[in-house]
Amino acid sequence: MEGTYPIIIRREKCGELCVSKEGAYTRFLARCPLRAEVIRLCVYGQGKEGYLGVPLPKGEELVLDKRFSPSSMKLFPEKIEGCTLAGEAIVKLPSEKQEQAPDAEEPAPCVEKAEEEKPTLWYATTDGALVSKDGELEMVALPPEDERVPKDFPGQPRVIDGKEYLVYITREMSDPNH
Repeated sequence: MEGTYPIIIRREKCGELCVSKEGAYTRFLARCPLRAEVIRLCVYGQGKEGYLGVPLPKGEELVLDKRFSPSSMKLFPEKIEGCTLAGEAIVKLPSEKQEQAPDAEEPAPCVEKAEEEKPTLWYATTDGALVSKDGELEMVALPPEDERVPKDFPGQPRVIDGKEYLVYITREMSDPNH
């Protein structure tokens, strides 16, 4: 699964996804040009979909940088066939080979190193949720079995203090409407 994959949106290559191992975690780093619309990225393979999330503006591009635990990765395909919008079918580009030999090379390994990150501080609420403010984002983390978990909007799986949660962005501080 480790390697670099093109991000295909509406039959056009518009960025790259770099997948690497960081200890027990799997890191997904996606970069693509700024877009007018909000995009939600997924990886696909073997009939499975692995939800990555929404890339956020960083300088002149959109960036998504997520790490998933081994238990979260059980929901992902073992072999990635492509990265595209959530719910969009994977389509091979005309320049790609339509057939690969069974012993074809795996995608090139990622060369970018992880940026220095400060840990996210989470605060427990009386109703069992965790809340956090990370830079310009406000987030809530809910246990997967919580009745407040949206049915049609997947959260980002994270392990916080040894427990599994689904994390949702509740507000972007740069949003002038809030």
